[in-house]
Amino acid sequence: MSIGVAGLCVFIPLSFLMCLYAFNDEISNFLAKKLKNPLALFFCANNEKYFNTALSIFKSYLSYFFAVIICAYTGFLISVLIRFPLLNTAVLPALFIASGLSAGISGSSLVAAALC
Repeated sequence: MSIGVAGLCVFIPLSFLMCLYAFNDEISNFLAKKLKNPLALFFCANNEKYFNTALSIFKSYLSYFFAVIICAYTGFLISVLIRFPLLNTAVLPALFIASGLSAGISGSSLVAAALC
C-alpha cells in the first residue's frame, strides 16, 4: 500500500499544477483586476513562454504516468484477495486501467457535448 500512497503523493500536487496551467487566464484576470497584486505578473496570460515549456510537457506526461500507475495499483490490491476467487486474477489491473480510461473518455465526451 505504500507504493500507492507514494504515487498519490506525487500525483495530487502534479494535478494541482496542471489545473493552474489550465486556468491560467482566469487566475491572471482575477489577480490583475480584483487583488491588484504584483504576483499577477507571474500569471500573466500574455506570457505563454512560461506555460508551454518542456517542463510543462514533462509534468503532463509524469501526471499521466502516475494516473495509470494508481489505476493499476488498485487492481493489484484487489487481485491479491484470496477469499474471492473471481477477483483473484492477474488480468484485474489491466481491467482497471481499461475501465478508468473508458470512463474518463466518456465523461469528457458528455461534458463536451453538454457545453458545445
